[in-house]
Amino acid sequence: MARYNNVTPRFIKYAMLVSLAFILIIASNLVNNITTFTQNDNEQQFAEVSTLQTSIGQQARFSLSDGSKVKLNTNSLVKVSFSKKMRLLTLIKGEASFDVTKDKSRPFMVRVGKNSFTALGTIFNIEKKSNKDIELVVTEGRVLISESYQPIDQLVKQQTRLTTDRLPGVVIASGEIATIENSAYTANKRMSFEQIQRVLAWQQGMLVFNGQPLDEALTEVSRYTTIKFEIIDSKLTQTKVSGYFKANDIDGLLESLKNNFNVQFEKVNNNIIRLSLSNKKNH
Repeated sequence: MARYNNVTPRFIKYAMLVSLAFILIIASNLVNNITTFTQNDNEQQFAEVSTLQTSIGQQARFSLSDGSKVKLNTNSLVKVSFSKKMRLLTLIKGEASFDVTKDKSRPFMVRVGKNSFTALGTIFNIEKKSNKDIELVVTEGRVLISESYQPIDQLVKQQTRLTTDRLPGVVIASGEIATIENSAYTANKRMSFEQIQRVLAWQQGMLVFNGQPLDEALTEVSRYTTIKFEIIDSKLTQTKVSGYFKANDIDGLLESLKNNFNVQFEKVNNNIIRLSLSNKKNH
């Protein structure tokens, strides 16, 4: 019993030390794992997540946390996801104009379907005409068009490490308009100041037509209202429309069509207006 009593305290002390060391090792590993996880999580975690949205006929301006400005046209939706290393926005539908605050450490990217638009210190406008058709207008600086299938971290590295001439994609300069059809870049062209003003007239709540066919003009007008137009007389589709119109002034548009193009209209219900050629001719 004496030997047992002599060994027991030493054994217990040793066991406690071993257990304590084991616990410290486990705790150290846990701390390392937690620290690593936290760092990785912070790099990927979005510091700012928000949704910008307008309803039909509504236009709105938003200020982002980095100082950038976003203007949304009618019936548009943009999701904002900012992290420590990147600024990502996704245009879900509609049209938006972006006035980007420069920050070389955090690229500003707008994703639309299968395409990615990266600001190289700029002001630009994107309209998502359909899931595969997009129009880009650059009014200041440059925008890089690339495919958005690449991982976000890879896109960020490209923007921060490569010179402009080595970036993968197409660079669109100020004063140019680029079109994407069926998810593929097709072409870009220079635009005059007047042409750009017409394309971006929505930002002043106006629509500008310069000889567009009537049915095409009415399709644009329909973006700003729940009213749909039915053209009964096929000859009307050949009518070319020019002029300035308030985006939501349907009555003004109808009066202009009546007085200038001899068009009569019938309000079928609150959502449908039927157009046809009038039998009466202006004198």
